[in-house]
Amino acid sequence: MSNLYWRFGFGYPALIFWFLIVLGVFYTNGFIFFVFLVLLIMQTGFLIKRYKDWKSIIWKQIHNRAMFVFSGIAGEESGRARAENREYSMYNACEKLILLMTNTPFATTEITDTLVDLEDVAGLYFVELLYNHLDEFQELYPQVDDKAIEAAADVFRKITFGPQLVIAKVIENTYGAKESLRYGMALILGEAK
Repeated sequence: MSNLYWRFGFGYPALIFWFLIVLGVFYTNGFIFFVFLVLLIMQTGFLIKRYKDWKSIIWKQIHNRAMFVFSGIAGEESGRARAENREYSMYNACEKLILLMTNTPFATTEITDTLVDLEDVAGLYFVELLYNHLDEFQELYPQVDDKAIEAAADVFRKITFGPQLVIAKVIENTYGAKESLRYGMALILGEAK
């Protein structure tokens, strides 16, 4: 992934296309000028929208980037598993993801403990987070009643170990339980894909 895409949500091809359109606006006249001008407005709008989407919500920034990186990690782990004639290891893939997300060169005891704990509890991580921070959850979703909270807890219980749990844990450690709860709700509502 290019550094530009990582920071702004669009890559060099989109930026080069925008630059070429700008050149077209400056070096043409007549009807072609207006075609390039319309294209410039559309492409600028596209770039602004991509940037705003990329930077909009904290959990979204982290989720989008982490899942983008995880797709490469999953491919590497799949290839490694095939070469070593073993099953794909979600634990190994998630370990590499958390190392990249925390900018840690090797697995520390804390990271290993976190991963083992997440692997053991899976979706119960969100259930525990929900009930331990119920006031913050109700602040985020004031219209939700006890029945809906129980329904959310039931859906959380069904979440299996994977990159989303690692992302949620990093969000919690970095931005707090409230943002991690937002992310958990986005997962069960299908907003985080």
